[in-house]
Amino acid sequence: MARSLIPESEENKGYARFTRMAVFVGLDCGGSSSRVLAIDEHGKALFRGQSGPANLLSTPEAVLRHNLASSARGCPNPDAVCGCFAGLINTAEREKAVLELQSLFPAARSYRAEPDYAAALSACGPETDVCVIAGTGSIVCSWSEGEVVKSGGRGPILGDAGSAAEIGREMLSLFLDDPSCVSSVFSAAVREAFKTTDPNGVVGALYASPSPAKLLASLGKSVACEADEGTESAAQIIREEMQLLAHMVHLHLGRFGTSVGLVRIGLSGGLWKSGPVYGREFETNLALQNPDMNFELFILRKPPVEGAAMLAKESALVN
Repeated sequence: MARSLIPESEENKGYARFTRMAVFVGLDCGGSSSRVLAIDEHGKALFRGQSGPANLLSTPEAVLRHNLASSARGCPNPDAVCGCFAGLINTAEREKAVLELQSLFPAARSYRAEPDYAAALSACGPETDVCVIAGTGSIVCSWSEGEVVKSGGRGPILGDAGSAAEIGREMLSLFLDDPSCVSSVFSAAVREAFKTTDPNGVVGALYASPSPAKLLASLGKSVACEADEGTESAAQIIREEMQLLAHMVHLHLGRFGTSVGLVRIGLSGGLWKSGPVYGREFETNLALQNPDMNFELFILRKPPVEGAAMLAKESALVN
């Protein structure tokens, strides 16, 4: 299932048609921020920019365009551009994204638009079979015949198994039922997030928030601390959510195919950095649900925008 890229020796030949140092621009556009990275043909960073959200579905069009322009201000003119957008769910949104990229970089020779999770998958490297993104939400993705395919990613209303928002919601529900059932560490986290520990005040602050899921996700680290301190309810929540996330990977592998053997999985998103208990429970459940497979897990250290820039570089070779 690992994606094969053009060998480095062949890759360098592909830039011979450029009369100057080639420039490739990647954009990672999500619901909370948009990031831009320009690299040269050797992967050296030439420009970095950041601004507000650019979700194709939820960000107002005028705001989206303003944020894209702000994040790209000062960026050198690229030969190829790849924008990875939250909200890119169908052909119509892809076409909309390409038009935005063309407006932003009118002199580019190549334009590519992908869902936001393609950036993290690309940043994991060509030897990675699957990327499991767990932050505010969760999603499992991989390459299949040159296209990115995914499982999950349905958002907070339908629920994202193993996401920080889901874990935070379950632990907060226990706290609201009985504030004495958690440690002072979790109580402090609630106070920091909601500015109160009064149950009615917490509920009011949650529903008044412009991003309730993000607020719930901020509790992920404190839930890991609760589990490490021996709070069984926290440990149980993590076990159950990591079991569901591992099952999503199991279904994804079965649906999109992989050979029995070593499966390399990149872990992206803030949850994996919130505490080692998440990775341990996830790996344990992967092994239990897939006894005929071996797994190699690693936490992605590169920002997804680097993956978007690599996709732009790749596009220049085929256009």
